[in-house]
Amino acid sequence: MNKTISRTITYTGANKNPASVTQTGSYTRTATVDAKTGEVLGYSDWVLVTSDDGNNNNDGFTAVISPKVTGYTADKNVADVTLDNDAVTNFVAGSDDETVTYTKDETVTVDPTDPKDPTNPIDPTNPDGPKYPDGVSETDLDKTISRTITYTGANKNPASVAQTATYTRTAFVDAKTGELLGYSDWTLVTSDDGNNNNDGFAGVTSPKVTGYTADKNAPSVTLNDDEVANFVAGSDDVLVTYTPTNEIVYTEMTVTRTIHYVGAGSKTPVDVIEKVIYKVGTNLSTGVVTYSPQNVYAKVETPNIVGYTNDGDVAELVPVETTIEPSNSLVVVHYKKVSDSGNSGNGNGGTKPEKPENPGTPSPGESDGSGTGNSGSNGNSDNIENPEVGNHSDNSVDNTAAFGNHGNAQLTANQSTNQNAKREMTNKASTLPQTDEKNENVVAVMGVTILSAMMALFGIKRRKHDDE
Repeated sequence: MNKTISRTITYTGANKNPASVTQTGSYTRTATVDAKTGEVLGYSDWVLVTSDDGNNNNDGFTAVISPKVTGYTADKNVADVTLDNDAVTNFVAGSDDETVTYTKDETVTVDPTDPKDPTNPIDPTNPDGPKYPDGVSETDLDKTISRTITYTGANKNPASVAQTATYTRTAFVDAKTGELLGYSDWTLVTSDDGNNNNDGFAGVTSPKVTGYTADKNAPSVTLNDDEVANFVAGSDDVLVTYTPTNEIVYTEMTVTRTIHYVGAGSKTPVDVIEKVIYKVGTNLSTGVVTYSPQNVYAKVETPNIVGYTNDGDVAELVPVETTIEPSNSLVVVHYKKVSDSGNSGNGNGGTKPEKPENPGTPSPGESDGSGTGNSGSNGNSDNIENPEVGNHSDNSVDNTAAFGNHGNAQLTANQSTNQNAKREMTNKASTLPQTDEKNENVVAVMGVTILSAMMALFGIKRRKHDDE
């Protein structure tokens, strides 16, 4: 009641033959049966069953046009076959199979390395013969496409990568007619120059950026013939995005404060060097560096040196956290010499005793050998105030009496003058001319000198009175 038969169409002779085609035909018929005896009285003719699925390979032995094969010609197309009732009933498998044979055409191959001009004849010896068709020029046989890999998101993004891919194909032309028979598939051209940026869309590992993570690597892409033929610029571009990790790396650095002393000659103290340790944190994503002090510069007391003053102690310094790199610092402490005590230099040759002492106690009017008449410490000084010992303003003292030998002293100042000098000496201090140091002994010497002058004047008047 149902029967399915088939035939196969086979292609041969080409360098790459088309796939075989198998067609099937499904047939049905009805039977007439005697209702009383059950005897089969007969059958209807076989009827081909067709479908509307769009596939004519299961609709019987329909006609098939032989596929074109570049450079070859098929000897036939396969015709449709309609089987009658007997042919279906008596069908033998393989009896309706078909073989299509391809024979090589007289074709010309146009390679991409030798493209042709459509105005040139195919056979150079026959200028009036068939010409090359359109579609065999350099632009038809050679194609370059590209993609760009772009990086974004980092504080310093890697440079973009441009990849190119060059493809070539071959054209086939019928030498007798000049017809363009077709092309080979596009083939990627690679090189051994060590640069994979011109060898197609090879995979690219995203560069490492300190402090950031890439979301992907650029994948490798292989394009088929249709994709190359219909390639759209930018369609295969890749965007790689970096996200910050904000990782912080810590190191340490040491910064110094040097206290340098000057001005005390060989007594000058050696430098004091203090150190502060900083914890240095570097954000690998932003590049921001933070310096955090771990200790402080302690107070440093300036050593006292006898005979010198100084600038004072160096105070404690507390550094603060900063994003500016700290640097070493220098503090200079100055010593200044304090002038030593001594004589005023009037008659003693400028000699300056380290610790001034009171001279001896000569008789009134006698010299102590220094060239200046000095009175004893317990002489007649009831009317003379002793000058106060201490630091005074720098004032020089001008004696108003000049002394020669004891008995021949010529006084050029009267008692009033001496009293004024006494009061002046009480309020003034003497300054040593050589050392610029203030000293009480000069005042004492001048006081004794004035006292001696007064006593001498008194003695002269007394002797004059007695003589009278």
